Amino acid sequence: MNTDTVNSINSQINTAPIENKERMIEIDILRGFALFGILVANMMLFASPSLYTSMLAGGGMEGGVDQVVQQLIYLFVDYKFITMFSFLFGVGFMIFLERVRQKGKNGVILYIRRLSILLVIGLIHSYFIWFGDILLVYAILGFFLLLFRNSKPRTLFIWAVSLLVIPSVWIAMNTFIPQVVTFGPPLAPPSEAIHQLIDDSYRAYGSGSYLDMLQQRIVDMSMVQESSVTLIPMTFAMFLFGAYVWQKNWLHRLKANNRLLRRVWYYSGLIGSIFLIGQLILHAQVDAAKSGYNYAHFAGALISGPAMSIFYITTLFLLLQKDVWRKRLSPLQDTGRMALTHYLLQSVVGTFLFYNYGLGLYGEVGAFAGFLLSCMIFAIQIVISKYWLHHFRFGPCEWLWRSLTYGKWQTNRLK
Repeated sequence: MNTDTVNSINSQINTAPIENKERMIEIDILRGFALFGILVANMMLFASPSLYTSMLAGGGMEGGVDQVVQQLIYLFVDYKFITMFSFLFGVGFMIFLERVRQKGKNGVILYIRRLSILLVIGLIHSYFIWFGDILLVYAILGFFLLLFRNSKPRTLFIWAVSLLVIPSVWIAMNTFIPQVVTFGPPLAPPSEAIHQLIDDSYRAYGSGSYLDMLQQRIVDMSMVQESSVTLIPMTFAMFLFGAYVWQKNWLHRLKANNRLLRRVWYYSGLIGSIFLIGQLILHAQVDAAKSGYNYAHFAGALISGPAMSIFYITTLFLLLQKDVWRKRLSPLQDTGRMALTHYLLQSVVGTFLFYNYGLGLYGEVGAFAGFLLSCMIFAIQIVISKYWLHHFRFGPCEWLWRSLTYGKWQTNRLK
């Protein structure tokens, strides 16, 4: 066997994808579940200027069934599924480095390249499709995550808890002694400015040109980025929790750790519910002129979001130990394997449905109809995933991301 043949075989081994039998079904199902929650949370951001109406007194709640649905989404979806996605990012970080080391490659260099590509995808998504992108934040924070690649589980856990508790206490202090604590979440704009931003959104997305939308998207992005500064500790903490759980090897021994799993399920649900109640009370009183309520609301969200997210994760893992639930939830597996493709596809479909260059339904769909629409879109994504992965190893965006990371076009079509 000549040298070229040996090098070709080694190259194929070093860039070979994870086989289906090596994949953790639980992680793929969890990722699919998180995708559905993210779509539900984002739907009204696609459909209306809820980015700004939520800043008004009472959170801009509508009446009737829409108000009930919007309140339920705020309670059980907002901050919960995006933190779940952050947890999975931390798990994926450890899996990637582990797989690359097993293949004898430099994990740090490949991961930096992987993050750089994700950064570019995030920039394209943010500026040209939708302002609510999370990939950009993940890519930037991912570079800092490299500093923890060799950390012990105890170190990861301490940092994660500290990043949740310390900012929460710090922000909450703004409510009581704002003259002492000078750093906190950005103040909401005056109500007149909020109403102007709402009108601008209707004009740009509802009836404007693509250039009008681009200009408005830049304004919206700046508003989102100001708020996301407060949420960075929460996002990075969930990265570290994901890395911690993988380091402890708990995901490979879920049944063996059933007692621990139930304990985490109980306490995360208890803590999450307590802070969620306080967050709900303060959210109902949020007013642009009452910054203290804003601060306390953010402090509650920084704890309730991750706690409820962990409660959902452990609930799902407990259910998946039973064959009947494993079978019922299995359709989420293929969708989870194509998470990047479907996340971007949700933005493309969402903006097409509501923006002027598509069906132009901006501002005409309420929270209840938006939830039903989310269910319909996700059901179609499940069908697409099953069909696609019957013929290909990766989703189209996953294939491109992997190929650019390894600097070699990956074999995708299944024989």
